[in-house]
Amino acid sequence: MSRERPPILARPSLPCLSDAYVINLTAGCPLRCRYCYAQSYRNNPGDGRISFYAGSAKRLEAELARKKRKPRLVYFSSATDPFIPIPAILDEQFSMMEMLLAENIPLLIMTKAKIPDRFLQLFSRHSDRVNAQVGLTTTDDRVRSTFEPGATSVAGRLRNISYLVEIGARVELRMDPLIPMLTDTDSSLVALLREVSGRRCREAAASFLHIRPAIRPAMAVRFKDWDFDAVMRRLYVKTARLGGEGCAMLLPSEEYRRERLGAMERMAGEFGITIKSCACKNPDIVAGKCHDRLPSDDEQMDLFR
Repeated sequence: MSRERPPILARPSLPCLSDAYVINLTAGCPLRCRYCYAQSYRNNPGDGRISFYAGSAKRLEAELARKKRKPRLVYFSSATDPFIPIPAILDEQFSMMEMLLAENIPLLIMTKAKIPDRFLQLFSRHSDRVNAQVGLTTTDDRVRSTFEPGATSVAGRLRNISYLVEIGARVELRMDPLIPMLTDTDSSLVALLREVSGRRCREAAASFLHIRPAIRPAMAVRFKDWDFDAVMRRLYVKTARLGGEGCAMLLPSEEYRRERLGAMERMAGEFGITIKSCACKNPDIVAGKCHDRLPSDDEQMDLFR
């Protein structure tokens, strides 16, 4: 179904994106990732269904015209994927991205879907203002299909990385969420980092699976000898509040996260990749941000001259 809602440009709740705006063209997402925290949002239709905010491009144009200062960065998207494979949605998404890039407004794009060719062609014309995060945590497509049944394949996401690097966009591997004792093992990480390094991606960000009450039923699965309930009992002992939000959630133990993040940094360095984590998702052990996409004031002025 379709519906309209104001505003199009919203402020994200995560502190590391506090100076940016976020656009979600839909409520709900057909990728059906088992771990997705957006399942708990009140406006989420659930079961992989979506609500499409019709007329968003025209509303965005009006909002930009009213602003005295252009956005420093626009993030697609915090609660859905920007490349949902439905023609009407892709058309609207393309119009908005084209409009923002024509206004010299940088984009930060996070996706686990196939990026259509026309978007890659658009990004190639504005590559200095396109920052892309490709979400991928494993090279095992059986694991991917278990936890991200509607997302594109491992091979499809690796192709995204190759194409984005080729057109000159800034590309980051988004290893989020890593599933403890399944996708964060040494063998799994080395296989992933090797593939990504071979595609000349040199940046990565990593965070672990957070457990909210709403996602526990969907995550209660087994994959070979990996068992969610056993991992929960062993590791998920610490309560936190993601990015200062009101909803409490469970994190893997501090000791486990420190050890694994340290191991990841060493492995990534061997492949020429710089890996970061974010204080929003690790408030007890990390102080910095997982990205630095916001332009400085001087760079911002240069963009709009």
